[in-house]
Amino acid sequence: MKTSQSYTESGHNSLAQIIVNKLDQPEALENLFQSNSSAFREAFYLVFPGVSDNIVAKVWNERLRHQSFTKPWMTKSELLALTIMVTLAGVLARIPVFLNLNEDWFYQRNISFIIIPMIIGFFIWKNKTSVTRAIFPSAIIMASSVLINLLPENTNSDILLLTSLHLPLFLWFWAGFAFSGNSWRETATRMQFIRFNGDWVVMTTILGITVGLITTISVGLFDLIEISLEGFLQDYAGYWIVPAVPLLAAVLVVSPQNMVSRIAPIVARIITPLVIVILSAYLAAMMLSGRSPFTDREFLIIFNIVLIGVMALISFSFIGSVSHGLSASHKTQLVALSLLALVVNAVALSAISFRIAEWGMTPNRLAVLGSNILIMAHLIIVTTFLLKSLKSSGGDEKISNSIVTFLPVYMIWTAVVTFLFPLFSALAPHF
Repeated sequence: MKTSQSYTESGHNSLAQIIVNKLDQPEALENLFQSNSSAFREAFYLVFPGVSDNIVAKVWNERLRHQSFTKPWMTKSELLALTIMVTLAGVLARIPVFLNLNEDWFYQRNISFIIIPMIIGFFIWKNKTSVTRAIFPSAIIMASSVLINLLPENTNSDILLLTSLHLPLFLWFWAGFAFSGNSWRETATRMQFIRFNGDWVVMTTILGITVGLITTISVGLFDLIEISLEGFLQDYAGYWIVPAVPLLAAVLVVSPQNMVSRIAPIVARIITPLVIVILSAYLAAMMLSGRSPFTDREFLIIFNIVLIGVMALISFSFIGSVSHGLSASHKTQLVALSLLALVVNAVALSAISFRIAEWGMTPNRLAVLGSNILIMAHLIIVTTFLLKSLKSSGGDEKISNSIVTFLPVYMIWTAVVTFLFPLFSALAPHF
């Protein structure tokens, strides 16, 4: 999959724009077509009237007119790749059983390596990535695995917990690197990866609910004839079924049909106003209840989870809908949501600063402080461009850029927490 782009009415950073720019590059056009034929066809016909005199455009016009776009959900090669991924993930999940290891110890450190490396490998295979380019993310995965499994248990430090929480995020950025193929520096490719994230979450949720219903029904039916499946599912099938759901979702999202691509923006548009209402009510209830994140640690954790969720929702809402154009009302909702998020972030920053001043610096507080500062900076930038886009037409490209250009900053911070915090802890035991 050479990542495809989405058409926007302004023509910026869009698949339609890229098609026009690459009319003299047959191989590049073919790669775009193979990545998502239906999106390519739609974008091509939007620009064809303006380039109908071009001989290459004429050839593509005839090809697209006479080609069937009815494709299976999954090719045979994708099915084989999925089978290999699920098998390997299941084997990795069973390592505590095979080696008689403590499950809590193993899964806290290695849960990231059951799913994410498989998805990275799938993207490398799908993009036909060269061996030299594939070596780098592979080395990152190996080094991360060695690091986290060598970290000592220390009940007086949050280092292991922080590393375990940030490592999946760090590895997921490398999934984006593998997803982007040879165009990882391009803003449009990063947009495509964020769109993939939204689609993947929706598809994983749909598949998870489906598998859960099927499992529940199956267990109930076999219970009627006094055959228990719970032990089998827990001891064997669960190790392969659970990893299979997100892996299958990833394959389906990047398949030619990309079935969820039209669902995710709709879901985001429905959820956005609901989140605005819930978040407003939550802030009001917090003030009336008298509970404070300044002294309540769990309350502060919830605040930060809300922040991450809202930031993700803003990104998915915009990038998931940009190919169809954003209405003024939807932009207004996103502005309201981002302003509410800024209020929540300001409270969270004040709370963590108060806790540091009152009880001193710890790795956990430093990690939370750094994350809050980054999210605050990102929210201010995104909100500024959203407000400008409301006052004047256009500006979608700047909003997109403000969302995706911040991704390397998050990646650097997760790398700092994952790799440098354990080093600081080793050099300064009281850190």
